[in-house]
Amino acid sequence: MKKLRSPFGCASRVTSGYSESHGGEDRVPVDKTPESNWDVYAVSDARVYISKKQKGDYPGGYGAYGNYIVYICDDGFWVLCAHLAELPFVKAGSRVSAGELVGVAGATGNVTGRHLHIEVSDMRGVEYDGASWYNRFKEHRVKPGDCIDFGDYGGFTFKRWQNGSTRERVYSTTADCKARRNPIGYLAPREACDCCGVFDGVYLVVYTVDGTDAKKCGFVSYSGGVR
Repeated sequence: MKKLRSPFGCASRVTSGYSESHGGEDRVPVDKTPESNWDVYAVSDARVYISKKQKGDYPGGYGAYGNYIVYICDDGFWVLCAHLAELPFVKAGSRVSAGELVGVAGATGNVTGRHLHIEVSDMRGVEYDGASWYNRFKEHRVKPGDCIDFGDYGGFTFKRWQNGSTRERVYSTTADCKARRNPIGYLAPREACDCCGVFDGVYLVVYTVDGTDAKKCGFVSYSGGVR
């Protein structure tokens, strides 16, 4: 079996290893300084099963997993990523591609410090329903390192973005985009382009300049455009 890619876009290390009681691995970037090193990517082409904030009696008002995502890889493995800094960037029911940005590692839930908790379950051929999925998931958990190549953190997958029925302003920074100030350009109604991912709640797109071969990039706020 070909191993899945790393959930990080850089080298990472284990801070707490896999055991039957722990259920997964805790990992952090080797270089914690760049904020982008905490970005979390899909390890495979998959369908998102759960994307939510779990409430509970832990610091910050979150449950043990905090903000977390569960997705079903096309080969049948299930992946759970927990303690995300904010709600995952993709919704339940959506498709994600290997290398697509799905969240940012954080410290929500039952944690003592910032890290990514990742669990993998071999659910190939396993029957489940909405009420029993987690019990079945736990029964078939495997060591993440047996399925994931944490040294494979290269590559990035673009998604298609298409504008709605009105002109969309483009901004050079996430702060300007959220404040809707100092636009650097516009996308025409229904214009399509490439989306690189979600950053600080807005979308980084690469678009063609006035029908030429030249390209520009910038941030847009229209969330309905991602395909």
